[in-house]
Amino acid sequence: MLASAHSRLDIGCGSSRIIQSSPEAVGLDLSLPKLRFLRRMNSNRVLATAFSLPFAAASFDSLIHSNVIEHIEYDPSVFRELNRVLRPGGLLVIGTPDYGRFQWRWIECLYRILLPNGYGEDHITHYDRKRLTEELARVGFRIRSYRYILGAELILCCVKLKELGDGTDRKRSFGP
Repeated sequence: MLASAHSRLDIGCGSSRIIQSSPEAVGLDLSLPKLRFLRRMNSNRVLATAFSLPFAAASFDSLIHSNVIEHIEYDPSVFRELNRVLRPGGLLVIGTPDYGRFQWRWIECLYRILLPNGYGEDHITHYDRKRLTEELARVGFRIRSYRYILGAELILCCVKLKELGDGTDRKRSFGP
């Protein structure tokens, strides 16, 4: 979905294959051990939170936000931050389980049985395609395409249509 993007930010990258296969991308995560693990594959690593991204406005051509939003409390500032750091016309690929689909309910049940210490209990905010589309539209994104993995995990490719104009164009800084 992001084949031609020049500058890319993977928000909540963890140690996924996505960031491992994109050495030119910036990987952002809240987990220092995961960022340390990536140091051999990617030198562009940032320790920060999705609620306050430490980048200037319109810094990236594309954003990846895969399997993050279901692990954090609902807060519209996350969606506003996605808009702020993405250039106009840029692409956002965002993925999350679709709690409106019966396939996810079965997969989650099976997941909890097979991996009782896995991430299953960490899904604290549940989205379906309609709700996520509405959230993204509120902050200036239009859905370009979507796909499902196993009919359960929703992946949306969105284009940024407009700036929010709420003073979020200043550069953010973080930590000591």
